Amino acid sequence: MTRLSIIFSLLTLMILIGCVDQPKRLHVLFENGDGVEVGDLVLQNDKQVGVVSEVNLTDDYEVLINLQFQDSMPPKGSTFKVKHLNILGDRAIEMSKGRSSFKLKPGETVLGEAISQPKSETRTISSLLEKISMLLSQEENDSLMREIQGLKAKVDSLEHVRNNIDSTRQSLPDSFPQSSGT
Repeated sequence: MTRLSIIFSLLTLMILIGCVDQPKRLHVLFENGDGVEVGDLVLQNDKQVGVVSEVNLTDDYEVLINLQFQDSMPPKGSTFKVKHLNILGDRAIEMSKGRSSFKLKPGETVLGEAISQPKSETRTISSLLEKISMLLSQEENDSLMREIQGLKAKVDSLEHVRNNIDSTRQSLPDSFPQSSGT
């Protein structure tokens, strides 16, 4: 009877452990986290499938981003990259679903895709302001026109500062860590 109760207890424990929903977390390693923050969304085809639960800088100055998935772990072969959502600086992790029938394991670490530099947001703003000022000049709204020209000058100045930072960063020796934050 004792042996039977031990076997029954072990079987019950195994069933309970199997029923516990393990966290669906994945670690993604990026060279540069490009401003990703805890709470940013994980998107697949613009639909939320998870959230950024942690962002850490490694000893090698890479960024380890932990993702928490809502439903299930993504398939092997899935890719992850930082997506720029708007010119206000909002970011998300964009996931492209892999084609494997095998799922990534919770706690597994995968490499994120290199982040391509987006079209300069300041150049986009500058060109929009220029177009608006051309439209306004046709309607001869002087005060608003001066305000927009002032904004355009500030945006152009920011673009100049950004270019200086980029050229300084490129001229740094390879042995110097070039971390631009997360």
